[in-house]
Amino acid sequence: MSANRAAWLYYLDCYKGSKLRLTATLSASVALSFLSLPLILLVRYIFDTVLPKGDFRALFLCALAILAASVANSAVAFWIRRSSLDITKKVILDLRAKLIARLFELPAEYFGRHERMALHSIIVQDTERVDVMSNALVAEVLPAVMVSVTVAIVLLSV
Repeated sequence: MSANRAAWLYYLDCYKGSKLRLTATLSASVALSFLSLPLILLVRYIFDTVLPKGDFRALFLCALAILAASVANSAVAFWIRRSSLDITKKVILDLRAKLIARLFELPAEYFGRHERMALHSIIVQDTERVDVMSNALVAEVLPAVMVSVTVAIVLLSV
């Protein structure tokens, strides 16, 4: 098994305790894509029916509905972002704790002054890179893939 494959498997294994929450976050991402559907239909209804009739009461009600849908959309998007950050920050915290525990297992002779500074730099910078990658993966890429697959399925069924 290649080193990259082993590293990816180890990385994915870090998310084992968050499977349910990660699934809920991805499901909410799919639901978020469907929350934009009422907005589109309301705007269409306004231009096709309400404006030609000059019905300002219906226009006001549609505007309230658009506002409510936008607030719901924003609330779900906020929850998705917050949940994905909680998941990734927990994984990175556990990863850093494992790295520190592994360093304590090494013999004292392993560490010289220069090596300690290099090790500190590597641990901090590499885990920061993994953190940024994890945030992008969990908060942006996976939801985008889920939404794309869902939209593709809907388009193919239509």
